[in-house]
Amino acid sequence: MITQSRTRELFTYDDGKLIRANGAVAGSVNKRGYRVICVDYKLHKAHRLVFLYHYGYLPLQVDHINGDKDDNRIENLRAADNSVNMMNRKSMRNNTSGHKNVFWDKESGKWAVKVRLNRKLHHIGRFKNIEDAIATAYTAREKLHGEYANHGV
Repeated sequence: MITQSRTRELFTYDDGKLIRANGAVAGSVNKRGYRVICVDYKLHKAHRLVFLYHYGYLPLQVDHINGDKDDNRIENLRAADNSVNMMNRKSMRNNTSGHKNVFWDKESGKWAVKVRLNRKLHHIGRFKNIEDAIATAYTAREKLHGEYANHGV
């Protein structure tokens, strides 16, 4: 298991980047958009190494506050659990409304809003027009997710 002292032995930190002794930025970006770094023959996500470098421990998950998977500035990282990490995620690729937590309910013929918190799906309501559904989804995320609410598409 990697430690803070090993991380500090191998790298210096500069504005979200871990720099090797030869001056090169460590790692490369994988197909999922995360920077990964090989340490002692094991791949580590750079954001986790940056967090460890600064705080000396690894939480269950490390969340990118702004949602940019390659923005590993320490001020953009926070300790998280799965619930917090899910609150901060963007819209799913299969979203057809173009707005987070808003979808067309064929059965009722209305726009529906559903927001998940701690694995529980909250059915917020159904709306005739999409503008009302979007506004309600925004308010529901603010109420349920608080500081972790992400309104991005």
